[in-house]
Amino acid sequence: MEGKDEATVAITLDNTGNFPFHPEKYGDEVTIIRKIRKNGSRYLLAGAPGCSRQADAKTSDVERLIRHLNIQVDNPCAVLTQDSVRTFLHSSDSAKKFEFFRKGTLLDTMHRKLASTKVAAEEIQHLCKEQQKVVNARRSEVHSLRALSRQAEELVQLDENIEICKYLEEEARLSIKEQAIGELQDELAEKQDRAQKIEEGLAMHQDISLQER
Repeated sequence: MEGKDEATVAITLDNTGNFPFHPEKYGDEVTIIRKIRKNGSRYLLAGAPGCSRQADAKTSDVERLIRHLNIQVDNPCAVLTQDSVRTFLHSSDSAKKFEFFRKGTLLDTMHRKLASTKVAAEEIQHLCKEQQKVVNARRSEVHSLRALSRQAEELVQLDENIEICKYLEEEARLSIKEQAIGELQDELAEKQDRAQKIEEGLAMHQDISLQER
């Protein structure tokens, strides 16, 4: 209105159905409020009576609400303004009518999404190739580490076998020494026995010699 410093535009949206927007906060309806002033404007969001009061909202909050409720603001078939009607009815330009058709069928939106999806797919494909290189390198490292692990196990087993051989060798040496000592002891006992017999023979011979005298 003329002479006013502020204008308010409010739109109330139904928030029921299978996928409502934060029903615990806004209830069965959400009201988008825009206050327009000479020095700028701001958004507010309000819920159904008895629910959330008016609260400041960012543009991104409003856009998130619109996307959630699938409200196609740029689609003239969904939101038809007077300017769009006037342009469509009075324009004889086929290009403008086709542009209206594109907006109504979301061809432009789908084309932009398709292009962005293609770019994202190319980036993902490139990332997958890079990650595959990393995987191949890691796989090669794993094979090398497994080979080193097997070699280390073989070295450990070899060290154990060497220790066992040393132990058996020492046991064999002790056994040989014990056998040699036993043989020497037997030989010594035999010689001592022979020496004793010789001494007894000499003593007997001396006794006989003395008796003959």
